[in-house]
Amino acid sequence: MNENLKSQEQEFKAHCREEMTRLQQEIENLKAKRVPSGEEKSLSAGEPHGALTPGMTHNEDLDRRYNMEKEKLYKIRLLQARRNREIAILHRKIDEVPSRAELIQYQKRFIELYRQSRCIDHKHSQDWSWEAPEARVLSHVSVGGHAS
Repeated sequence: MNENLKSQEQEFKAHCREEMTRLQQEIENLKAKRVPSGEEKSLSAGEPHGALTPGMTHNEDLDRRYNMEKEKLYKIRLLQARRNREIAILHRKIDEVPSRAELIQYQKRFIELYRQSRCIDHKHSQDWSWEAPEARVLSHVSVGGHAS
């Protein structure tokens, strides 16, 4: 059993070495095909946004994708902030409208104030009616100039 595990380990190591040499060769081939950094290509209209262009390294592609997603996030946050402001404005408008309970309370208070003002007006008119004849007499006397 121990020999079996050792043989499997050696086979695995050999396979890993072969894979490593194949990948290193592929990296060398890609570096040879790579376009110089001054001649970066942009995406054509037909290419998907996530596609790796031939002249772009994996890191450059990741940076480009990161910047695109960052810009999307910024735009979404701006939109969210605008909607939050609109919602706050609507909440304030709703809060300005009195509720049914508040309207009933206002109505009761207005009726109470109306009754008080009628009572005061009634007392004032009674006082005026009692004082009016004297005031009229005094005004006639002082106007005529014959006050004694």
